Amino acid sequence: MSSKHKLRQLIKNENVNFDDLRTMLIAAHPDDEVVGIGSLLRYLKNVQIVHVTDGSPRNMIDAIKSGCTSRQAYAKKRRVEMISALNLAGHKSPDCISLEFIDQEASLNLPGVSLRIVELIERMKPQLVLAHAYEGGHPDHDATAFGVWAACRMLQRENKQTPDVVEFASYHGNGSNQIITNRFIPDENTEVVEIKLSNMEQNLKKQMIECFRTQRDVLSEFTVKYEQLRNAPSYDFSLLPHEGTLYYDYYHWGMSSSRWLRLANEAMRVLRLGEN
Repeated sequence: MSSKHKLRQLIKNENVNFDDLRTMLIAAHPDDEVVGIGSLLRYLKNVQIVHVTDGSPRNMIDAIKSGCTSRQAYAKKRRVEMISALNLAGHKSPDCISLEFIDQEASLNLPGVSLRIVELIERMKPQLVLAHAYEGGHPDHDATAFGVWAACRMLQRENKQTPDVVEFASYHGNGSNQIITNRFIPDENTEVVEIKLSNMEQNLKKQMIECFRTQRDVLSEFTVKYEQLRNAPSYDFSLLPHEGTLYYDYYHWGMSSSRWLRLANEAMRVLRLGEN
């Protein structure tokens, strides 16, 4: 039984044993895993959680607002929040790895992100990888989507086994600065599965989100009523994820859509990935 089939069974509330399913959840920041698939975390017993960044930008505005006097202290605070949230989902000693790229700067080292993910996949051999979609919401989300895609392409090139990749929805603007949360950009070629959370699941996810006190204002935009998943589509990273302005073009997050595209194309050249 494939891991994607098992996941579909879970979504349909069918009885399935996930204890033996080796899963790797690759998220850009501490809290993305809860926002994306908080309701599923309690089912995934054999899961390795990977954060691409440390959750702490060089810009100290958010750190100072949270009472931290250093970037490192803010990163530690966000990690403690994440562990508290995972504890609520039954992960008492969560297995979490940080690649420790600086928040908002993962796009600056796409080859490095990709090679680190290759290393982790080869070492841990997950059957299923859960990751971000490429949707122009946050540059670190897009860098994570690129890294997972590139890692799988490199493994395939060497005729090595690759995991199934399933994406969780986060947020995007789809051409405007109006944030759209918990939903993918519509793609007629990719089926989306929407999980409607029960009252118990909504309450649990709400409690998990409340653990992230440093992110309270941002996370208030997200619903706990449903989550969306889909099989990762076949991306072309030589193009932007959608027409019009990307969401992060409206913010001072150290990245623009034009710069992102240059970095992605350069990374594909360095990694010898060629055309999609």
